[in-house]
Amino acid sequence: MAHLISTLPIRLVDVDLNLIRQVAVYKTTKKMSYADCIAAALARFYKAELVTGDDDFKQLDGEIKVLWID
Repeated sequence: MAHLISTLPIRLVDVDLNLIRQVAVYKTTKKMSYADCIAAALARFYKAELVTGDDDFKQLDGEIKVLWID
């Protein structure tokens, strides 16, 4: 499995205290799943564009960059 993952255009990142704190802020202030909070925190931390069709991310308008798909 590790070999398969290494062939994909995926970057694995370490989870640190700053990231977890942002996840906690989103989880306690937004109506989002834990997984969505992690994705949003990663997008914010890395100044990355989050690609989603999930309307839950509309709560973060202006906080993170989102590419909306249908």
